[in-house]
Amino acid sequence: MTALLTLTAASAQEYAVKQNKFKDNWFLEAKVGASMFMASDWNFDSALKDVTTPYVGLSFGKYFSPLIGARIEVGAWQLKNKFNSSAYNIENPLKANFIQTNFDLMFNLMNAFGKVKVDRKFDLYGILGIGYMRHLGFVNGVEDYALANNEVAGSKNFVNTKLALQGQFHVSKAVDINLEVSGNFIDNSFLLSNRKFAGYVNAMAGVAYKFKKRGFELGEVVEPGLVASLNDEINKQRGVIDGNEKEINDLKNQIKDYKDENAALAQKLAESEKNQGSKLKNEVVITYRIGKTDVSKEQLVSLYNVAQMLKENPETSVDIKAYADAKTGSAKRNKYLTEKRAETIVKILTENYGIESSRITSTACGSDSQIYDNNDWNRVAVIVVE
Repeated sequence: MTALLTLTAASAQEYAVKQNKFKDNWFLEAKVGASMFMASDWNFDSALKDVTTPYVGLSFGKYFSPLIGARIEVGAWQLKNKFNSSAYNIENPLKANFIQTNFDLMFNLMNAFGKVKVDRKFDLYGILGIGYMRHLGFVNGVEDYALANNEVAGSKNFVNTKLALQGQFHVSKAVDINLEVSGNFIDNSFLLSNRKFAGYVNAMAGVAYKFKKRGFELGEVVEPGLVASLNDEINKQRGVIDGNEKEINDLKNQIKDYKDENAALAQKLAESEKNQGSKLKNEVVITYRIGKTDVSKEQLVSLYNVAQMLKENPETSVDIKAYADAKTGSAKRNKYLTEKRAETIVKILTENYGIESSRITSTACGSDSQIYDNNDWNRVAVIVVE
């Protein structure tokens, strides 16, 4: 599964960010600019050119999220100090070459203090860095002075700390144009400054190329409580589905039982008709399902035939005997079922076909009397026309 990183912006909005892989969101930046030494002894009475030098740098880094990135920067050129040398024969301005390497943390200030966005055309980053600065030696003849005063001579290592702001103009998904201003703090002995603190300011312009995969994807974070409630509802619905499946299986089994029962009844009817042969079919059998008392639509035709026979033969009468199988229900319940079965047939013959009730007799036999060896066949009403 894709890991999620949660950001919380100053606006109290939360976002889920697809966490990038190690190979995603790397960048390479080349920059040029100028360095101005800020601990000079020149007392602001000379031109900026006396303390300003070119600067070139190369950065390689990665964005870990829409908020945070990191880079390693290598820069080099020269620093100049307008040196107060009235007591010494030192050529002004004092110049020293250097190379530096910094590790910088980058913070997207617009996302940190505003709404988190990943598709802006401009972003502002705050940068905090620390690194190593190598003094490569003075350019213009101060070695004797430096040695005499136990100061820097030749090569020496310094710790360099940095604070910077970088504005990024996103020309495309792959290319940024950057403007950066940084303040760098070093030991005052780097250029033999008499000031308590020493440092220099860099102003740079750069071009950054971002390697694929570029950028981030945002989505709103779902609250854990909501996730838990949704999971509970899912589990509840799964339980309902399982219950429905069980009910469906039970119904399928009932249907199978009904099919088997109907097949047995059909066999019984076929045998009954076969046994009657060419005799007068004056006996009609009405079959029932378990617990039923009404006459099914399929068997109404049998009652129609009984009624027609009675109409065509006015001297005849009909005797109805209703039964129930002995293996289902109690004797009292079965007695009731057979009473209702017989009453239903009488009602159909009298009300639907106009047969006089005096020509009809009926008996509710319950389950005490079984006319067939097959238990299921005994859920019947036998109508005999006499």
